[in-house]
Formats: sequence, C-alpha cells, structure tokens
Amino acid sequence: MKRRIVFIIILFVGLAVYANSFHNEFIWDDLLIITPSEFIRDWKYLPQVFMTDAHHFSRDESNFYRPMQIFSYMIDYTFWKYQPFGYHLTSTLLHVVNAFLIYLIGLAVMDRLKKQKGRYIQWLALAAALVWLTHPVHAQNTTYISGRADVLAAGFMLLMIYSFLNFKRKVYSYVFFILALCSKEYAVIAFVFIILCDRFLTDKPSWRKYIPYALILCVYILARLTIFNFPTVFTTELIPGLYSRSLTSARSVAQMLGVVAYPMNLSMTRNIPWETSLFEPKVFASFIFLLCMGAWAIQSRKTNPFVSFCLAWFFIGYLPVANIIPMNANASEHWMYFPSIGLILLVVNLIYELISRRNVKFFVCLMGLLVAFYGVRLYFRNQDFLNEIVFYEKTLKDKPNNAKLYYNLGTAYGQKGDYQKAADYLIKAIQHDAKYAEAYGNLGLVYYRTGHAQKAIELYEMANTLEDDMIENNSNLGMVYADLGQLDKAMAAYQRAITLNPNHSAALNGVGTIHGKQGNYEIAEMFFEKALAIDPNNLSAQSNLQRARKLQEIKKIQNKL
Repeated sequence: MKRRIVFIIILFVGLAVYANSFHNEFIWDDLLIITPSEFIRDWKYLPQVFMTDAHHFSRDESNFYRPMQIFSYMIDYTFWKYQPFGYHLTSTLLHVVNAFLIYLIGLAVMDRLKKQKGRYIQWLALAAALVWLTHPVHAQNTTYISGRADVLAAGFMLLMIYSFLNFKRKVYSYVFFILALCSKEYAVIAFVFIILCDRFLTDKPSWRKYIPYALILCVYILARLTIFNFPTVFTTELIPGLYSRSLTSARSVAQMLGVVAYPMNLSMTRNIPWETSLFEPKVFASFIFLLCMGAWAIQSRKTNPFVSFCLAWFFIGYLPVANIIPMNANASEHWMYFPSIGLILLVVNLIYELISRRNVKFFVCLMGLLVAFYGVRLYFRNQDFLNEIVFYEKTLKDKPNNAKLYYNLGTAYGQKGDYQKAADYLIKAIQHDAKYAEAYGNLGLVYYRTGHAQKAIELYEMANTLEDDMIENNSNLGMVYADLGQLDKAMAAYQRAITLNPNHSAALNGVGTIHGKQGNYEIAEMFFEKALAIDPNNLSAQSNLQRARKLQEIKKIQNKL
C-alpha cells in the first residue's frame, strides 16, 4: 500500500471524527494563554516567545516553557485571528500527522521485531494508527486547543525517532529533539526512547550515538534551571512524600489503562485521593498488575521482543508523569497521548495473533468496528468541549466542590448575559473559597452590569484587598468610578491597571475617556490610538477616537471665532 494512500486514509478519518469540534469555542486555559496574549498578534514578538513562560499574560504564573506552542498560535492568529475554527483545524491536522508517523514507525518496529513483511504489517500498522487517531482519550489533547503542547511534543519526538531510524545524518533527529523540548517539558524522556529504539531496532547499537542527545538534554536542563526558570504559583506544600506519590501513581496507571481500554467515563479533572497504604485493595491490586506487566516485558525480551518493546514504550512514556518529581496533578487523561502508542501497537498485534491471524478480512472488519466505536465515542466527547458553559457544567459533575470551576462557570454565564446564573455560581465560588479575589471582582462586574454600581465598587475594593495586582479588577473599578463622575478615583484605578500592564487596552481607553471629559482632547486621542494599536478590535476606543477628533476640530473652530 502506497504511503500517500495511507496518509489520505488517515487524513480522511481524522477530519471525519474531529469535524464536529471545529465550531467549539475557546475554553479554560485557551482564555489564559491564547486570547490575552499580545505575542501571538505580531511577529515582532517572536524573540520574546522564546524567552517567556506559556502563561506570561495570565495571573496564574507558571514555570511552563513551551515556546513552540505559542509559536503555533502565532501562525494560527496570522490566518484566523480569534476564530476558534482555525485553531481546532490546526490541532486536528497535527494529530493526523502524528498518526501517520505512528504508522511509519509501526512499520519499522514490526519489520524489525516480527520478521515479517508485506501487507501483513502494513494492515497492522495502519490499524494501530487509526485506533490511536480516533481514541477518545486524546480529545483532551486535540479538541482542547490548549492541549496542543502534548500534540507538538509527541510529533517532534516521533519525527526525532523516525529520523534516527532512517537517516544516516542524525542532525535532523537532533533538531527535532530540540523542538520537542521547546514544545513541552515532557520531551526530556525522548532521550530514553532513542536508547530503546537503538537497542531494539538497529543492527549496531552504540553508546556514542547518544552523546549529542545527552549534550542537548544537559544544555536544556541547565537553561531551565537558570535562564528559563520562571516564578510559579504552583506549590508542593500540599503534595505528600515519595512513598505516597508512588502508591497513588500505581493506582493512576491502572486507572489510565482502564480508560484506554474502555473510554466511557472521561473527565478533564481526574485527580484521585492520595494513597497512604500499600495494602489498600485497589493499590495492592494495581501494584500486582503492574508487576505482572513488567515481568511480561522482561520475559518477552528474547522470546517476543515486539511485546517487550511495546511495553517498554508505555512504561518509559509514563515515567515523566509518575509523580517521582511532584506534579500539579496525580492522574490525567492527557498523559496517555504518547504512552498509549506502545499499548495500542501491542493490543492490535495481540488481536491479530489471537483471533484473526488466518483471516485478514476478519481482522480488517474487526479493526473497522473498533475505529468506528472509538470514532462515535470521540464525536460525543468533542461536544463536552463545545463552550465554557457546557464544559464547566460537565466538569462540575466530577468535581462538585471545586471553587475555580464555579468561578469559571459564573464568569461564562456573565459573558453570555445571564447575570442571575452568573451571580449564583460566583457566590458559590466564594462560599467554597472565601478569599477568592477574582470571584469577588467578577461578581462586582455582574452587579455593575445590572445597575448596582455602589455594590460593584464594594466588591471590587474587596477583591483589591485580597489581591492588589489584579489588572482587570482595577480597570473595571475605574470604569464604575468614571460612570459615577468620580474622575479622580477612576483615574487612580486605571493608572494602577496600566502600571500592572502598560499595554492594557481597556485601561488606556478609560484614561483617554477621562481626559476627554476634562477637555484634553489631544491627550485623549493619544490614549485612544495607543489602545487601538494594542487591540484594533476595541470598539469603544474606535468610537471614542472619532468623537475626540470631532470635538478637537470643534474646539479649534471655536477658538478661531
């Protein structure tokens, strides 16, 4: 089967199963790292993209260095501006390319380890690629736009492995390793995959091949510990010790394996309680199960190296998220994006060997049914990400005591104009976390929108008491004071917002409005122009600029008279 035919098949299936996600809106972290980002709007900021963290324009500071993710959004913005359709299309196409790379690498693995050629391994590799492509567990990486870091890192890691196996000149492989590291921190494990592939799939494994990869990894780690070691709000204070993390990780792995096998109860917030005892039944059963898998991998090293390779791929792929180094979660479906490749290659092969080896047509039909089942399940999973309201209501069913989810849902209802529901959910957020400054601020905005300016001011001031660096809150506070005619207080609030972010379009527009009310039209015009230079779609600034220019002309005529 020609490769271009295989790619067309994978492309067609990928577009078909993800088509209903293309009209989904921006949700959750999309509104933290995409829509507020000034960098993606202009290519002059490209150097800054490689010098800052992924949440640079968010209040939730992070130590996530993922410049390739932000770079991909720059490309999206160039073509699509803020139309989510284009971002979803890009993520889907990247996912399709990854599936095709799995097909190519699957061919190499089976050709080398199964000692068989021809259509047999082509059908196996294609089946594995399609099962992986349509698996609903990957919606969290693909349908969710902010999950793209995993998609990019996996793609560059697969390209790195493919280049290592097929090109004499390894420079391409080195470049893809660097790009993978710039996509997500997870890619540090790519170095181990090179060793795995060299030991299993090449005729002359040699430690010398690993030196360039090791040097790249050392430089990356040094840079991340120094130049690119960004401040973060993430804390390890509430995370238990290594023993408890290991027990919980064992349960998490077993749970993720169950999700891959039967992806019906999928969740964006899958965190589980921390375990403290090895002899808790679920923990003990998980450990025994994982030990059996490990023993199977070791036992198969000589008798069936394909099995050993696939299991090693899974365990190595899961290692970075096993909480050996504390993470901000202990279980998550998006962690399975790369490790699941080994599992799916193995399971597809086992199905062929145990059930349908003598009947290729039966195997093809069986795989077709599996892909169809996963595709239909993925179709419904895509709808969970339709918009913020659908997403947060679905997620709250899994985490009913999460203050941030109530806050996000209340904010989403407020943006839709349903202020009663917005207030209800924001109040619930405050009930679950009495010091939730942003919830007070957004509740203030709801009161302002419903004509209760004084109550809004009280809530804004409360939010500022809890957190004194909230840009939007100060800008909104300035807006209320300006409406009430308290221009000095409005100016102070706007200036505070601009001090925190000199490029805040709404605050600049607010300062311009105050100058306009004071008759300083030239100064007002300057602020309106600056606001529009940052955000050309700021309708208020557009209208204010036109008005300021007209009033300025009228003033000139009056002065002549």
